Amino acid sequence: MLNISDEYVRNLVQGPGDVEWRYEMRRECQEILPGLLLGPFQASKSLDTLQSLGVTHMIDDRKRVLVDDDDTLMATDS
Repeated sequence: MLNISDEYVRNLVQGPGDVEWRYEMRRECQEILPGLLLGPFQASKSLDTLQSLGVTHMIDDRKRVLVDDDDTLMATDS
């Protein structure tokens, strides 16, 4: 079993104590683990920003909503 301190887990979950999330950051990506960024679609639209952050791969987890001929909403994973 791993012996992980409460402080290590707290810092991992809450992030560094000297960085505080602000509402203005909602359209920016955040580093949630070393080398792993999480952010909204808007953050992925700037190639310069992605390159400056060292982003090499992206995963899109948005749900698309389609409307069929009888105006029925359908969610799809593709």
